[in-house]
Amino acid sequence: MNCCDNSKPEAICPCGEFVHPRVIFNAPGRDALSYRAGDYATFRRALLQSRPGETELTREGQGQIWRPTGEGDLALQMMEWWAYVADILTFYNERIANQDYLRTADIPENVNRLIRLLGYRPRPGIGATGVLAALANGPKPFVLPKGFQIQSKPGPGKQPQIFELDVNTTVGGNISAQATSPPGPVPAELTPGPNQRVVINNSDGGLSIFLAGTSSAVRKGDTILIQLQPKFSTDSQPPFAITTVSGVVHQKDSSGKPITEVQVPGIDNSAQITDITHYELFTGSQAAHLYQYATHSSDVIGSNFAHLDSIYRQIKVDDWVFFQSGGNTKKFRVIGYTEKIYYANNPDAPGTDPSTTSPPGHAGTAILHSLLTVDDTDDSLDSGMSTLMRFGWRQVGLLNPVPSRFLPTPSGAGAAANAAVPLQPAGDLSFPQVSESIPVLIEDATGNGARGTLGPGQTLTVDNPVPALNPPLQVLFNLLHVSRGKSVKNEVLGNGNAAIPGQEFILQNAPVTYLQGDSNAGDDYSSTIEIWVNDVKWSEAPSFYGQASDAKIFVTREDEQGKTHVVFGDGENGLRLPTGVNNVLANYRYGSGAEAPDAGSLTVILQPQPGLKAIRNPVAVGGGSDPDAADKVRRLAPKSVLTFNRAVSAEDYEVIAAQAPGVVRARAVYEFDADEQRPVVKIRVGDNQAAVDAAKQALADSDDPNRPAVIEAAKKIEVTLSLTLVIDPTRKIEIVRQAVHDALVDSDHGLLGINIVEIGQPIYDSQVFAACAAVPGVVAIHDLTFVSTAAKSQVGSKSSICNCDHRHDPGDDSYFFLPDDSQHLVIMPT
Repeated sequence: MNCCDNSKPEAICPCGEFVHPRVIFNAPGRDALSYRAGDYATFRRALLQSRPGETELTREGQGQIWRPTGEGDLALQMMEWWAYVADILTFYNERIANQDYLRTADIPENVNRLIRLLGYRPRPGIGATGVLAALANGPKPFVLPKGFQIQSKPGPGKQPQIFELDVNTTVGGNISAQATSPPGPVPAELTPGPNQRVVINNSDGGLSIFLAGTSSAVRKGDTILIQLQPKFSTDSQPPFAITTVSGVVHQKDSSGKPITEVQVPGIDNSAQITDITHYELFTGSQAAHLYQYATHSSDVIGSNFAHLDSIYRQIKVDDWVFFQSGGNTKKFRVIGYTEKIYYANNPDAPGTDPSTTSPPGHAGTAILHSLLTVDDTDDSLDSGMSTLMRFGWRQVGLLNPVPSRFLPTPSGAGAAANAAVPLQPAGDLSFPQVSESIPVLIEDATGNGARGTLGPGQTLTVDNPVPALNPPLQVLFNLLHVSRGKSVKNEVLGNGNAAIPGQEFILQNAPVTYLQGDSNAGDDYSSTIEIWVNDVKWSEAPSFYGQASDAKIFVTREDEQGKTHVVFGDGENGLRLPTGVNNVLANYRYGSGAEAPDAGSLTVILQPQPGLKAIRNPVAVGGGSDPDAADKVRRLAPKSVLTFNRAVSAEDYEVIAAQAPGVVRARAVYEFDADEQRPVVKIRVGDNQAAVDAAKQALADSDDPNRPAVIEAAKKIEVTLSLTLVIDPTRKIEIVRQAVHDALVDSDHGLLGINIVEIGQPIYDSQVFAACAAVPGVVAIHDLTFVSTAAKSQVGSKSSICNCDHRHDPGDDSYFFLPDDSQHLVIMPT
C-alpha cells in the first residue's frame, strides 16, 4: 500500500509502512468527504498481519500448524469474507456521511430533507403566462369565461400544453385591423429595411439567408438556386442566383419559432433581390459537362444548342438549365431534346466532324449522348461556355425575411426609446377612436409580434425592447391574459378526522401549477390550489408558524417525485380537520415548467365558443421555470438564511434575485454611478426579459431604499469551441465523442452547460482539457480553440472581453454560451 496522501497528516513519502486503520482527515471546502477506514485490500492485509510478538501460528509440541495459502484454505477464505464485509460497511458509512452534509449530499431527496432544517422550501415549477388576442366573427360582444382553455400545437418531440384564461374577458366585435406604415421614413426599430434579403454572417464573413422551420434538405457543400417566383415577375426569365452552401445552422428566431440559417460565401447579384419573401430556394442540382472529344468547340456548342458528354434522359422539355463558365452563369429553357452518336479516338483524322465515322480499319469509339436545344434569348450559348451545365433542381421552400435577432442593433438617440408610429388602416377597416391608451398586440407580415399601446390619434407605441417588425402590421385588440395549467375540479382528497393532528393528503395530478405573483405559498409565487372542507373554503399559508389554533389554513409541499402534499394544522398551530366522510375537496391546476410554446403555436380552441373566430399568438408566452435543481438548492439554501428576506449586502441581492422564477443565473456587484455620484447595486440576470422582470418583483419588497438597485439582463456571448481528440483504438469513437460532448455542453453537468455557466465566470483552457481527459477512452486533446463572437465583432476596437491564450473572461456583465450544434462545437476524433 502506498501511504503517500498529502491530505493525511500522517503521510510520508515513500515509507513502505503499512498504516491501518486509515486516519480520516478532510481539508475544508471539498465537495466530497473521505470517510473510509479502509477497503477490501487493506482490511485483508491487516487481518493477515501478525499480532505484536507473534511470528507465526504454532502449537506446543506440534510446531507450525497454519500458514495461509492460496489453495483450498478455509481460514484464509474466512478472513477474506470479513474483509468483504468491512469493505461494504465502510463504503456505505462514507456514503451516509456524505449525505449528512448539504455541501456533499448529491442525492436530491437528501438535499431536500437537509434544507427543511433551515426552513427553506425549494421553489416548485412555475407556470408560464402571456397575452393572446381573440378575433370575433361579428360586432356582437360576448364573454369568454375564466378558465377558458387554449392548447398549443406541439413541435416534434414535445407535448401539447394547456393555458387557461385568468379572468372573465369581454370580447368586443371584430375590431382587429391591418395597418401599413405611412409613406416616408419609419423608425429603424420597426422596419429595419425594405428588402431584408441577407445579413452579414459574423462567423465567416459571408451572407446568410433563412428558411422558415427546420429544413434537412439543405446541406453544407450543396449548390443552391435562388429564383424569383414566376407570379411576381413579368419577365420570361425571372431573376436568379446560384451559390454554394458553406454552412447550415438550425436555431430559433427571437419569438421562439424554428428557422434554418443557410450560410453562403456570397450571392453575385444579391442587389437585384428586392424582397426575399418572393423568392424560392432550390437545391440538389445535377451537373453535366460538354462533349469532350471534338477538336473544335463549335462542333459541340452553338448559339442555341449543346452536345453533352453522356445520356441525360432526366432532362425534359421546358426544364431550366444553367451554363457556368468561371464567374459567368446563363439560364436557358430547354425547347428540344435528342440523342446522337459521335465518334472519339479517330487517330487518322482527329479534326474531322465527330459525327463522321472513321476510315475503314480505324474504328472510332461510338458515344451516345444528349443534344439539347435551348430557347434563343438575349443571352445565347457560345463557344466560351465550355465548363459545366447544371440541371435537376429540387424545390426546398420559400425564403424567409431576416429574423429580428440577426438584424443590426438600432443606434442613435431614438434607439433606446419606444417607437411611436401613426398608422393608416388598410382597405375599409378603421381603428376605434380611443380617449385613453389601450394595450394591443402587433403582428407583422412574418407572424412575429410585440406588445404595444394604441393611443389617441391612432398612434401605436411598441413596448421595449422594440423588435424588428416587417410591415404591413396587424393590430390585435381583445387581449386575453392566460397562464399555464389545466383545471381539476372537486377532487376528493379523503376523510377529515379531528382525532388526527396534521392530516396530510397527496394531490393526484402533478406538477401542480404555481404562478408568480401575490404570495400564498412562497415568497413571490402562489399556488392554484383551493381546499374546501364541508363546503367552506380554507386558505393556504406559507407555514404554520405563528398561526392561531382555530385558523382554517393548510400548507403545501412537494415530495421527491414532484407530487404535492396538502398538510393541515395540529390544533395548536392551525385548526385540525373536522371529522367527515369525503369532506375534503380540492380544486387546482396542473402543468408548469420553463418550456413554453413558440409564438404562433398557442392557438387551438378546445371548446368552441359562439362568436369566437380564432386566437392569435404573435408574442410568445414566458416566465415559467422548472423546479429548483439540487445544485441550485445546495447553493442558495444556506445563503437564504443569512438574508432574512432583506437585501443589504451584494450577496443578499444576488441570492434573492437568483431565487426568482425563471432566473438561471444572477450576479450582483457594487458600482459607482457617475450621474448620481454614489455607489449603486448592479444586478445582472440571465437569461431573458421575463427573468429580469421576475427578479425585479422578487427584490421589490426586499431591497434597501438607501441602496439604489439597477436590475439588467446579462449579455449572452456565443462561443465556438473546437478540438481534436486522440481516442483509444479499442474504444468506439462515437461513444467517446458523445461522452466528450456531454462533458462540455450537458445542460446540468457540462463544463459549459446552459444551467452551469455563471455571469462573469472565466473559462480556462485547462478546464476544457480536464473535462475531456476525464472521459474514458480519451488519450489526448490537441488543437483546442475557444473563440467568442463578441471578441470577433470587436476586433480592432477596445473590448472588455478577454480572450487571452489560456483564459477567457466574458466580463462582469456577460456570460458565455456554447450552442449545442455542429457549427459552434466541433469535436474531431483521430
